[in-house]
Amino acid sequence: MALAHTILTVLCEQPHSGYAISKLFEETIACYWKASQQQIDRELAGMEAKGSVSHQLVPQAGKPTPIQEVLDYFHQHPQQD
Repeated sequence: MALAHTILTVLCEQPHSGYAISKLFEETIACYWKASQQQIDRELAGMEAKGSVSHQLVPQAGKPTPIQEVLDYFHQHPQQD
């Protein structure tokens, strides 16, 4: 299974930031599959370029800058083969 498919599976549950996806990987599938946060971020950028996901800036309390959160865009725009 490709990293993109695994990320889409995670995003089908709910929106997550790239950091949150990385932490989920560490907590759940790290014994089977390792992916660094940098790998996940690169994959998310490629997935967004293909239209599989989108992002939204989400402000955080107490932080000067917003973070990027990946949205569950896959359901509204299924990939065409």
